[in-house]
Amino acid sequence: MSQNNFGAVLSQTGKPAEALEAYRKALDIQQNLADANPTVTSFQSNVARCQNNIGTFLSQTGKPAEALEAYRKALDILQKLADVNPTVTDFQFLLGWSQNNFGVVLSQTGQPAKALEAYRKALDVLQKLADANPTVLWYHNELAQSHDNIGRLHTRQKRFAEAFTEFEAALAIRQKLAEADPTTIQRTRCLGDSHASRGWARARAGQPAAAAADLRRAVELWAKDPAPMIGERFERSRAQALLAGLGGDARSGVTTAEAAAFAEQAVAALADSVKAGWAQLDELKEPDFDPLRSREDFKKLLTELGKK
Repeated sequence: MSQNNFGAVLSQTGKPAEALEAYRKALDIQQNLADANPTVTSFQSNVARCQNNIGTFLSQTGKPAEALEAYRKALDILQKLADVNPTVTDFQFLLGWSQNNFGVVLSQTGQPAKALEAYRKALDVLQKLADANPTVLWYHNELAQSHDNIGRLHTRQKRFAEAFTEFEAALAIRQKLAEADPTTIQRTRCLGDSHASRGWARARAGQPAAAAADLRRAVELWAKDPAPMIGERFERSRAQALLAGLGGDARSGVTTAEAAAFAEQAVAALADSVKAGWAQLDELKEPDFDPLRSREDFKKLLTELGKK
């Protein structure tokens, strides 16, 4: 567990190679424990946790095929544990969490139908957990993540009505969680994530004023997190780039001066995430980043990522 935590800190501080090494060491230790003690289910679930962490890291650092393989290994373990131990809520939660992660990479690799299937499986598991355990905040937060993921998938396919239904469900959950526990940074950050998701969809749906309101709220909430992870740093960049683009639309309420400032912040956040190891070059081909394309600092980052 210490190696796993060490890997997370290394990832946050811009040392991706060392982070992956720590995650691999954690996996080796957990796998040895599981192999030597086949009846100890917690060792098996810890192997799955390690595979999940490795999968997330590999995805963010530009290795989607390897990430999918890590997630498949995690899901194989967790599905068996959940089937054999249906009353162990931790196994059910980990299964839902893994399905959500798996779906994200399936979506990124052009497999929307399979991604939706994974998200639906996660939603089914997590909804049952949340209903049966109303005080366990982790279950509710991951349930909100399922709604967000499905909403983002619908948005990419321009099914905006369905997308906004999912985003509203996610926001309702996370607003409630943040109000119940306002001092916990994670609750605030996750609420920001959901505002950013809806803002992104509103921008694509041609709703500039509503998009700007959501994206501003996301940036405001995220500012309270002093140590964002790799993916969170990148999403800050996306939101700021979108706000920069909205500055050209009088309906958005984003002034020209604000747009210029948001563009500066977007490139800085992106550079920060790249330094930490983020390397999903295809994401930067999205229209969300069009407001940055003429900037020399953005072009330099693209060149750097291309070399990686």
